[in-house]
Amino acid sequence: MAERGIAVTNAHEAQAVADITQADPSFVPGAAGSRIVIRQRAATLAAFEWTEREVPAAVAGEPPRHLCSRHILVATQPEADQVMARLEAGEDFVLLALDLSLDPGSGSLGGDLGCVPEGSFVAPFEDAAYGAGPGKVVVAESQFGFHVIEVISSGPATAQNHPQLDAESLARMAEDAELAALSVAQGEAQAQRQQLLIDIQQQIFERYGPDVKIDDRYGRWDPDEFRVVVDQAG
Repeated sequence: MAERGIAVTNAHEAQAVADITQADPSFVPGAAGSRIVIRQRAATLAAFEWTEREVPAAVAGEPPRHLCSRHILVATQPEADQVMARLEAGEDFVLLALDLSLDPGSGSLGGDLGCVPEGSFVAPFEDAAYGAGPGKVVVAESQFGFHVIEVISSGPATAQNHPQLDAESLARMAEDAELAALSVAQGEAQAQRQQLLIDIQQQIFERYGPDVKIDDRYGRWDPDEFRVVVDQAG
């Protein structure tokens, strides 16, 4: 936990005792197993406190990029090379997509993929597209085949990065990006929080051993799950 900048403090333990006592007025801090119950609750409080701090920080980072593009999906590298040659000879991208693309969704739209936040496509596609930059055509291979990608614009949702878009579209993109960043940050924080709880439960197990005694009022110690569990009434 320390490597993540998280510590279960005396304040967390005091709050844990208060919470447990409020939920169960008969709780006795000195009873058998009460220390473990308190430590588990205190660890939960510390983990949630960390989440409240880390999620806003993650969202406040660099604004997510958006990619406006179209593509032509073909099955093989030689086919992709042929498409590139025809484009270099002056043929129209949209017409080629309508005629050649194996993507049933975008193919009928002339290859149009719209403007979407980073993370919407598979990594090889995005790596190639963002690496190429606006106005470029590049080939990328993925599990779906070979993509001939035309990058219309890329970068955070600003008029400078996406001059072809109106103010309303840019505002919508920025809002979508903020929501997407929040969702990702919350997911990562939840995973970290779960790991923190596992860590503290493991520490409790290592300290007290598998034969922990728990007052029946608080449940029982499960050595396989490294935690206090409450059996459902039959």
